[in-house]
Amino acid sequence: MLANVVALRAVALALKGLLVLWVLHLGLALIGIVVLIVWGVALIITAHPVHPVRILGVVKDAAEIYEGHTYVRTELSLGGDGRLFMMDGPAMQPPMSLSHPASGDIVALWVDPDLSWVDMSKTEIYAISVGQEGLAQPAHTNSDLNDPATKADRQRLVGAGVLGLVAVIFGLGSAWDQFSRWISRKRPPPTLPGRRRGIEDWPRSTPMSSDLVSP
Repeated sequence: MLANVVALRAVALALKGLLVLWVLHLGLALIGIVVLIVWGVALIITAHPVHPVRILGVVKDAAEIYEGHTYVRTELSLGGDGRLFMMDGPAMQPPMSLSHPASGDIVALWVDPDLSWVDMSKTEIYAISVGQEGLAQPAHTNSDLNDPATKADRQRLVGAGVLGLVAVIFGLGSAWDQFSRWISRKRPPPTLPGRRRGIEDWPRSTPMSSDLVSP
């Protein structure tokens, strides 16, 4: 409930900031801010405890992903399924070796059917069983399946962070706008460049009395 209230307040602040950006004609910035707002709100609203479903298939490709020499995750795909699945094999309970599963293995995967707004390109594996381990029950599970509410809390935290970033951007933009206005008020008005005075600009002299006497 508190997260929803925070999200609504953030949206209200964002709409106010959008008006400022629109006035300043910052089109590209406006598009980026809208994307951040939509993403942050979606993360908070769609956060839910893990409720995985089982899918069966044959591993088509499996690969371990490294950053430098550090293992990051295992990615695999199933025949006839266009999704890309990912898991942290050594972090499973009990841990899995990096060579499993391999291409051609029959596996059972437990995944969340809902769209993940954290990483839309991949589907996280919460539990897995390889053929010889039995496909009816999970043989290896991760911490999110053991504590289903953890993932929802983590996703809400990410969403709040995104909206917080938007609020900081608006705050800095508003502060800069106020500072610019203050500077413009302190700056003396520009002086117009002077021009040389011509003969026609000089005041006419008063005619002398002798000039008024008729000859």
